[in-house]
Amino acid sequence: MQRAVQVFYNNLYASRIQVEGDATPEEEEDDYPAFLQAEIEEAMRQMKTGRSPGQDRVTTEMLKLAKSRILPQLTAILNQCLRNGEVPAEMADSRTILLFKKGDHLDLKNYRPISLLPTIYKVLSRVISARIDRTLDEAQPIEQAGFRKNCSTAEHLQAVNQLLEKAREYRVPIFMVFIDFEKAFDSVESNAIWNAAQRQGVHPKLLKLLRNIYSQATSKIQVGRAQVQIEIQRGVRQGDTISPKLFNAALEETFKELRWEDRGLNINGRRISNLRFADDIVLIADTEEELQLMVTELQEASRRSGLKINRQKTKAMAAEEINILLDGEAMRQSNR
Repeated sequence: MQRAVQVFYNNLYASRIQVEGDATPEEEEDDYPAFLQAEIEEAMRQMKTGRSPGQDRVTTEMLKLAKSRILPQLTAILNQCLRNGEVPAEMADSRTILLFKKGDHLDLKNYRPISLLPTIYKVLSRVISARIDRTLDEAQPIEQAGFRKNCSTAEHLQAVNQLLEKAREYRVPIFMVFIDFEKAFDSVESNAIWNAAQRQGVHPKLLKLLRNIYSQATSKIQVGRAQVQIEIQRGVRQGDTISPKLFNAALEETFKELRWEDRGLNINGRRISNLRFADDIVLIADTEEELQLMVTELQEASRRSGLKINRQKTKAMAAEEINILLDGEAMRQSNR
């Protein structure tokens, strides 16, 4: 069983394609401010208790109880990581437990992997996230509502319903496809993430640190009383505060490639071609032919960053019968 787990998950997290990395800008010495003790303290304050620890077995409760004694030392350690652009290997390691869903107990596809990160790493991640959240948010378009302040799924659902109602009322043709990516957060290639973060303004010092963390990422999967170590070569880290932001950044670069300014439905002079909540995407067009082109273009562009559209869960929607192809096969259609 241990060997089967190792082969299955090494394959799942193995890099699939070569994504060329952008040239990294040279750093000027001492050009980036150190982490403040107040930032570390705020990150610790935000962390929730009652969570299982990572491979270090340090709980959030332990950290908070010892805060007054360890805060200066912890600040010094994390600033050393920032200066050197690297973390100890233990901080890049995680512990994974497998939760059985249903079906055959011997089929590893029937288990959900839950990744538990080291608590000290989660402090560092929160501090980095607080520094880059605004930068990455400002790079996102109005179409993206996932994991952003003052944005919600409800707004996009209302927008889709309004589009459908108004199209019906004014007899305007509207065609949609609801895209589902297969294991999106586990599949995006690392260089696609770093290229996006760099283009969207993340400071080279933080980028170097994040790249180092990901380059040595491993996880130990609990199999009975034993542990099996695997390498994590792609995807964003599960259970990490910063992961949704990094994923959104990579996805936005994919959409920038598409140049869909003239695609989609014309609403008061503005074209709406898509709405997104992280990896949940709806494509919008005013003809079946245009929708087919958009599906094909998105499929090709997303493949270049490691993402794969799930044909089984991707659906088309229109008032009439349409034939939208994905990998040469017609996708399923929903009328509402």
